[in-house]
Amino acid sequence: MGKLVVPSDISLLEEKQTVGRRRLSVLERLGLMTMPPMIHWNYTKNDKHDMRQVLQRQYDLSCSDPATDIVVRRQESIRKR
Repeated sequence: MGKLVVPSDISLLEEKQTVGRRRLSVLERLGLMTMPPMIHWNYTKNDKHDMRQVLQRQYDLSCSDPATDIVVRRQESIRKR
């Protein structure tokens, strides 16, 4: 029996708050390239493709919406990883 993978609430929120694409810095690209591949038995951690998708999103920083603050903080925590 196959499993159905559905997007999480944070993924939907990120997609809704996105206003464009952001270029990755050289160090961000280097960090993503040096990550070892991840085997997914359970989808609990982000692999390098998921991290790249999160880092490439651009958000409106002048917006005072708390949802924007949440996604920007998540992006910063992934950037520092």
